[in-house]
Parts: sequence; C-alpha cells; structure tokens
Amino acid sequence: MNCNRCNSPLGADRFCSNCGLSHRYIKKACNTADYYYNTGLERAKLRDLTGAKEALEKALFYNKYHIEARNLLGLIFYETGEIIEALRQWVYSINYEDVDNPAERYLSELQIPGFLDDLSQMVKKYNLAVQYAQQGSEDLALIQVKKVVSSMPRFVNARLLLAVLYMKLGKNDEAKKQLEKVLRIDSFHPDAVRYYKELTGDRPSIVRSRKAQSDTAAKKEKPSKKQELGRYMEPVGNNKSLILTLIIGIVIGVAAMWVLVMPNQKFNVNSDYKTLQVEYKETVAAKDATIKQLEEDKATLETENAALTGRLEVYAGVNGGEGMYDAILKASSLYASGDKIGAAKALLKVDETRLESDTAKSMYTKIKQDTFASSSQSLYDQGYAKYNNYKYSEALTLFKDAYDLNNQNADALYFLARSYHRMNDNENAIANYKKVVETFPNTERASDAVKKLRELGVTIEQPAQGTTEAN
Repeated sequence: MNCNRCNSPLGADRFCSNCGLSHRYIKKACNTADYYYNTGLERAKLRDLTGAKEALEKALFYNKYHIEARNLLGLIFYETGEIIEALRQWVYSINYEDVDNPAERYLSELQIPGFLDDLSQMVKKYNLAVQYAQQGSEDLALIQVKKVVSSMPRFVNARLLLAVLYMKLGKNDEAKKQLEKVLRIDSFHPDAVRYYKELTGDRPSIVRSRKAQSDTAAKKEKPSKKQELGRYMEPVGNNKSLILTLIIGIVIGVAAMWVLVMPNQKFNVNSDYKTLQVEYKETVAAKDATIKQLEEDKATLETENAALTGRLEVYAGVNGGEGMYDAILKASSLYASGDKIGAAKALLKVDETRLESDTAKSMYTKIKQDTFASSSQSLYDQGYAKYNNYKYSEALTLFKDAYDLNNQNADALYFLARSYHRMNDNENAIANYKKVVETFPNTERASDAVKKLRELGVTIEQPAQGTTEAN
C-alpha cells in the first residue's frame, strides 16, 4: 500500500517511509475517497454531472492518486465541453500511473491534427464573449458565443452564457431551448435549474422518451370490376328495301347539308379565323408583357442578390476569409491587450460604410482614432531604422503599412519609393515617386522625388523647395 500524500510505500512499522504518515490515517483517507468515488459514479449514471463532479473532487482531495476518480472526473469535464480540464486530469492520471491506464486511450483519441489549435481558438472566442457580456455589448457577445456553441455543442458554460444573453435580449423561448439542452447534458445543473425556474416559474422536467415504432399495414387495392363485352348479333334476313331506303336517306341528307349547312359553316370558319387572329395577337402581347416583367424581376433579384452577397461578405468574409465583424472583434481584442499596431492593421480590412451595427461603428471609430496615426508613425520609425541598416525588403513592408494607416504620411510614401529604388525595382519606384509629387505638391519630399525621378530618366515639373535628407 502506498501513501496517499506522497505515493511512497509504507514501511514495516506501518508508517510512510517518506513523510511518516500513519497507516491508520492513510486507510481512513482511502476509504473516504472510495466512498466519494462511488457517490460520484452513481450521480454520473443519473446524469447529475455537477453533483458527480463535486463528489469526485472530494475523492481526489482525500486521495489524489485515485486513478479511477481522476479518469471519471476527466470524462465528466469532457462531457460538459471543458476539454482543457479533461486533458489536465488525464495527464495527471498518466503521471501517477502509466501502466494499463485508460487515460492513455482517451488522450490518444484526442490527438487529431489541428484539434488543439481549434480548441484554443474556441476558448479564446468564449473568453472574448464573456468579456463583451461583462462590458454590456450583448450583440457582440452573442456573435462570439454562437460560434463556440456551433463548434462545441456540449460546452455547458457556453450554452448557459447564450441562454443568459437571450434572456437579457428578451428572447425567452430561445433561452428556454438552450437551458433544456444544458439539462439534457447535466440534469441537475444548479444555474440551469435556477434560470429555467426564473423563466417558467417551475422546476424543469426533462424526460427522455423512446419513440415507438409501429408497423403500418399496406393498403390493399380494391379489384376493379371487369367490363362486360357486348356481343355482336348478326342481322337476321336480307331486306333489300331497307338498304335502298337507307341509301336514299343518305343522299338527301348530303344534299340538304350542302345547301343549308355549308354556307353557314363557311361563315363560322371565317368568324373563327378572325377570332383566332385577335386571340393570337392578345396572346403574343401577353407573352411579351410576361417576358418584360420576368426580365424586370430578374434585374431586381440580381440587385437584391448583390446586396445580400455584400452583406454576407461583411459578416462571413470572402472565400472563407475573415469577415469585417471578425476583423473588428480581433482589433478590439488586440487593442484591449495593448497591441495598438496589431489593432490598427486588423481594422484595415474593415469598410466602415458597410457596417450596420451602431456598436460596431462606435468601436471602429474609437480604435481608429486612437491607433492609426500613432501606429503609422511607429511603423515608419521601425521602417526607417531597417532602411538605414540596408534591410530594404523589411523596410518596404513597414513603410507600406505606415502609409496605409495614414495617407498623409509623406515620409512613409517617399521612403517606400526609395526602398523600391534601392532594390532596383524601378517601375514601382517611379510610380511611388510620382505619387509623392501628385499627393504632396510643393513640399520638400515632392522636390526630393522629382530629383530621384530625373536620376531614373523621368522628367516631371515640380516647384523646388528646400531639400531634406534623401538618402
């Protein structure tokens, strides 16, 4: 038997050979740990995962080397979406016992390429949602926590946060659905029970029922009645007078039809022809009108589709890329962490005119005002240092970012052109020198750019001012 404090073997005197703890206390602690483990196991079978978690944590308090309790606690954390806690328990378990330990199998099943990176992103999104909720930005928090729930549907804490946000926004039916999903995972979760009672005034009663399957009898087709065939009766006898009378009647009928019916029939045919002409013209006109209407509807639908596609790009991005709202959230996170340059670069992906949320517009304006000018100057300073150290490729990137953040930064644009010039990329150098002259006329940098253009064989007029260090 090993000591449950330091895992050292007991000596012959029934005391721990390392820390000196008595066998009596060790045995009592192990029995207590077993009791709480059994309690946790029973509660887990009833899907009282919160109660099971509490019991198992007590078991580990009395015996931290209780492998079964630690593995079961990890499974409960995994079931409720707390993957990081589950991994932590299983890693501890393997460190304490590395022979025939089920935790090895649990960990190996989670070693999927990219799994931990995706998990890390989801945890960051959840923490960001909590931060937004605490700041009162329910709409931004809702966007983040929905992404978490869609990727981790069994993450109890995320669903609880989603339910609370729905409650705050007055969407009680949606909140109730989320709470019921939580209670299907953890039937006695205290927060879920309390929120449910606040919504409905009664304690939840979620019962799992099996759907009964019934066999349906096939419909039998009723047999159709057979149609009796009439019999053909041969005429009896050979009455010539009857045949002659019949022929005479036919001749008289044809003559009467030719005299009386045909003129009227010709009139009817002419009338019908005119009627058909009118109907044909009306049909053609109706079809033309229908085609014109369909073309107008098509144009309207194409316009609406373009508008909806534009709105979709704002939220979801293009070709799986980052959407504008994602860029704002990323910028907000970087800004909160003190990375103003990173926040400013993130906002470059945002078109302010396409933002619909007032909260997003306000956040965009605040971060832009506080980061763009200072970040542009900071990036320019970094680029100038690289430029002086002959690291023109690195300097070029920094000057470009500096000018993108502040298009009034003449120095950044000029040294962007100088970097291209130093790298013998004359085409881009000429284009950017010309841009300096056009954007900042009658300035010292414009005069410097004119001189550099002449060196490259390009003549452009620009009033001469003083000169600055051109390098």
